[in-house]
Amino acid sequence: MAHSEGLLGASRSPSSSGCAPTDGSDDDTGARWRQRVQRAKYYIPSISWMSQYTVSDLGGDVVAGLTVSSVLIPQSISYAASLGRLSPVAGLFSGCFPSIIYAFLGTSRQLNVGPTAAVSLLVGQALTDIRQSLPPDADWEKEQHGIGIAVATIITLQAGVIASALGLLRLGFIDVVLSKAVLRGFISALGAVIIIEQLPALLGLWATERVVRPGTNYEKIEFLWNHAFTSYHAQTTIIGFSTLASLVVLRRLKVVGARRFRWIRQVPEILAVVIVSTYLSWRYSWAERHDVATLGAVEVPAPSLDFFQHPMQRENIKYLRTTTSYALLICFVGFLDSIAAAKQSASRFRHSISPNRELVALGVANLAISCIPGTITAFGSTSRTRVNGDAGGKTQFSSLVSAAVVLLVTFFMTPLLYHLPKCVLASIMCLVACNLLEDTPKDLAFYIRLESYMDVVLLSLTFLFSVIWRIQEGIMVSIVLSLLLVIRKSSKPRISVMGHSRTSDRWEAVEDADSDVEEEPTSGILVVRIRENLHFANSAQLRERLRRIELFGAKHRQRHPSDARGRLHTEVIVFDMIAMNNLDASAVQILDEIIHEYTRQSVRIYLANLNHKPFKKLSRGGALERLGGEYVVSSVEEAMRAVGHHSGFSS
Repeated sequence: MAHSEGLLGASRSPSSSGCAPTDGSDDDTGARWRQRVQRAKYYIPSISWMSQYTVSDLGGDVVAGLTVSSVLIPQSISYAASLGRLSPVAGLFSGCFPSIIYAFLGTSRQLNVGPTAAVSLLVGQALTDIRQSLPPDADWEKEQHGIGIAVATIITLQAGVIASALGLLRLGFIDVVLSKAVLRGFISALGAVIIIEQLPALLGLWATERVVRPGTNYEKIEFLWNHAFTSYHAQTTIIGFSTLASLVVLRRLKVVGARRFRWIRQVPEILAVVIVSTYLSWRYSWAERHDVATLGAVEVPAPSLDFFQHPMQRENIKYLRTTTSYALLICFVGFLDSIAAAKQSASRFRHSISPNRELVALGVANLAISCIPGTITAFGSTSRTRVNGDAGGKTQFSSLVSAAVVLLVTFFMTPLLYHLPKCVLASIMCLVACNLLEDTPKDLAFYIRLESYMDVVLLSLTFLFSVIWRIQEGIMVSIVLSLLLVIRKSSKPRISVMGHSRTSDRWEAVEDADSDVEEEPTSGILVVRIRENLHFANSAQLRERLRRIELFGAKHRQRHPSDARGRLHTEVIVFDMIAMNNLDASAVQILDEIIHEYTRQSVRIYLANLNHKPFKKLSRGGALERLGGEYVVSSVEEAMRAVGHHSGFSS
């Protein structure tokens, strides 16, 4: 017994009464356990909704999962076959496996992850580029399946690595890189490019397109102009445009009918059109009698040991370098679409999301599906997420339901798709494209109404580059334009001309104040407030901004550089630095140069309201030594008294 007490003596009370420890070890253990649970909820967000799941949530999630799957199945087939130029199975697998992984790791409770139009289009264009690089005598029809599997696999792997790395590096803020106007231009261009891509299938120009092999969007437009009116296939054209018209009418009827009957919103018009057109194609032998192209046999790999394969196979690696740029763009575009959908859902249903955790979840999902050869890259879909929320989805259990339905269809019902006309898939894609274009006129009118012509120019440039060249050039142009806008705005230091208020006896910014503010209390004196921290980006323009203020005063933004000087030569400049809390080495050097230039011109400089950190850096940089201690003052009023004017003002 004594031995036992000796071992536990450090954790026992000195009293021999056998009471509980009083050193707080139980409290510490409980706190550590709660902290670990909180950490686990952060890294595995599904713990939060699983621990709070109720029976009342189940009905909504099941209905939402079934509703989403009715949209997801035809979309997955269309995205993969029509845009991605891959097997329909590539889209179906992308519509189920990533959803399962995201359900446990994602922070959004309604986001549906799977193939999207933009990602599928970029994968298809990667395949087109590789096709263009093949020798003319290469049998593309024979090699397309193997090349498509390899390209899709390596792109998905790279996109997964990139997304995971961005999330781990906490770079989830990249969704703010593109301005609204640039993003609208890209989305509109995406819709236009999808229509250009799908018109050959809608018009039955498969054979002609195979011979001509147009590459860029401009070449495809030229191809359509030359062949659309002379080589179209009549039966295919009638079926395709009839299907598109039916989808438009059905969607409109849903909108009108939903005002009286809410259940009409759940009617899957796309799935209904696919089922009806497949039945009619089989019943009336459209392929045999009218030469209408159909989907044909869909090969589904049987579950076996070879079902999952390491993505770094030799046949995949050879396309690594040629597809890296596509993987980067796919990751960027896919994340923009995902985070936009997640934020809309979070705002609607009042829960929080983490962009960094979203990147990690999407990255892990794509890394996992890259082990299934040929699966197309998956990201969040705005339209399916909205459908999920409208149908009553409360948690990611709805994604698990839709994934299960897609899996069942993939393994047991794909033979029924044999007679599905390809022009029907093209019409579905055209409907998606029209949805992408429908907000463009409204946004353009909004920018014009606000006289925001720069936004109109940015939207137009992004649209034209994407449509005339290729979608990836459009993305690069949109990113560059957005970054240039950010740099342009951040490179202009926020400085204001200060004036003395006759009523409040204070110094206020002239452009922000009333008419009682005197811009230049005495000829030759200029009071300027620096309204932000200075750094290498914005301090470079400080000299030029000061020169314009010297020439034109507070209205310098409204004057042309060629206009005549609007004020007398400056004899004294007072810098009010009350809003500047820090500056970097580049800014210290530039301020030192400005002080040196003005002192050479016999212009006196006063630094007012200088905070501690800027004072310390300017002192170490030698600027204050050059200026002289008597020119560093505690307020603008003190500077004015030092100059000898407005001596009646109190400091």
